[in-house]
Amino acid sequence: MQKLINAFLLMFVSVNGIAQVHIGQGESFATIEKAHYASAILPGDTVYLHEGLYKGYQGISSLKGDSLNWIVITSYQEDQTDKKNDVTAKNIN
Repeated sequence: MQKLINAFLLMFVSVNGIAQVHIGQGESFATIEKAHYASAILPGDTVYLHEGLYKGYQGISSLKGDSLNWIVITSYQEDQTDKKNDVTAKNIN
């Protein structure tokens, strides 16, 4: 039920173009792929990657903003993310 409420809130805020989508363990979505497939990321949104280990490949080919509403994907505050193959994403901008 909590996930349904979180998804509804994300969609409601996204319609207004001010969504902040949080990705990571204990967040609304565990991976960026899951957020994308749930249609939680829309033009104008900011996607925050929280600190943690993200296992496996995450590919999104159809995620698009527009000229006035970019989709920003960045680390949350000073968080660092690490992939299973030891690639560390620092200060994603």
